[in-house]
Amino acid sequence: MLGCFRAAAQFISFEILLSTIFLIVFVLFSCFNYELIVAHQRKAALVCCFPTLAIITLFAFFMETNRPPFDLSEAESDVVAGYNVEYGGMLFGLFYLGEYLNLFAACTMLILVFCAG
Repeated sequence: MLGCFRAAAQFISFEILLSTIFLIVFVLFSCFNYELIVAHQRKAALVCCFPTLAIITLFAFFMETNRPPFDLSEAESDVVAGYNVEYGGMLFGLFYLGEYLNLFAACTMLILVFCAG
């Protein structure tokens, strides 16, 4: 029960960090449209102007997509009693397909917002 509360608090803190970063970007460009954000970056990409913000966003995406060393919610118990022991075959493949689609979506957002699409 306590591990569940800790994992929920961990994910909420990741979402607050990412929401704050994207709010800064939206205020900076004064629009919510990703096409306009990419169009505003024709002269210089946002990663060149604000490298610290881009690095913080990269680490926030690492936290959000459960990449090491931020996979503490899954590493709560050992490998033998881990969360993926119950999955086998196709369910295990679908679980990891979802994990990597989440990673692909995070990389796409990072490229769109900070590297001028």
